[in-house]
Amino acid sequence: MALRATVLCMALLALLTAGCTEPDVTPEDGSAEADATPPPTEVAEEDEELRAQIELINAAVTTAQEGLADVQDADTLTAAHGGAEQTLTALLADADLPSSNGGGLLPARTTERGDATVPSDLLTETLTIAQDRGGALGTQTAELLRDPIAGDLGAWQRDAGGMVELARTSAAASTDIATLERAILDLVGEGTRALAWTFVAVDAGDLDLAQAAAERASAHLNVIEVALAELDDIDGTTEP
Repeated sequence: MALRATVLCMALLALLTAGCTEPDVTPEDGSAEADATPPPTEVAEEDEELRAQIELINAAVTTAQEGLADVQDADTLTAAHGGAEQTLTALLADADLPSSNGGGLLPARTTERGDATVPSDLLTETLTIAQDRGGALGTQTAELLRDPIAGDLGAWQRDAGGMVELARTSAAASTDIATLERAILDLVGEGTRALAWTFVAVDAGDLDLAQAAAERASAHLNVIEVALAELDDIDGTTEP
């Protein structure tokens, strides 16, 4: 009887011990996570595409600044108007000219629903690429397009023609510099303000007004240049 009790106790102990044994777990190889991470080559190609687009923005701003410098150095109103027109071409996209071939920074007209025309402006193209890219570089580039360039990015996307007309209206508010400053500072976005001052220079009836407008447009573009330079320090592989 004692022997049977001992055997039963030993059997029970064995069962309890077996129940506490940790199950074998096959370690995950992380393949799912690896599949979700783009290979380094793909990341590099995406960064290269986005940085090339950023360089197009840099080039457009540089061309705009060169035109404004010509306005400020002009000896005649005709020469000043020529420089202002160069700046206007750099800031506003020609609907028939791809941005990769020198299209402007901002869209010139509203794209209607169902319109098959592909926007040619740098703002729209770069935003699309930046959002697709993501990461720190994509996020910061998209933020740059909103602030300082566009100000109200949604308004430029929904009704670019209306934003251009708003800049024109502000530029036509007066021929007095102080009045123009108040009207144009009410606009949002350094690109929008630079555009308005460029309209002033294009339409100016005297050289002094054209040159004063060019000086102020250049100052707004300087803010954009500083923000663009900060993108050079961003590692595209870093998450925001």
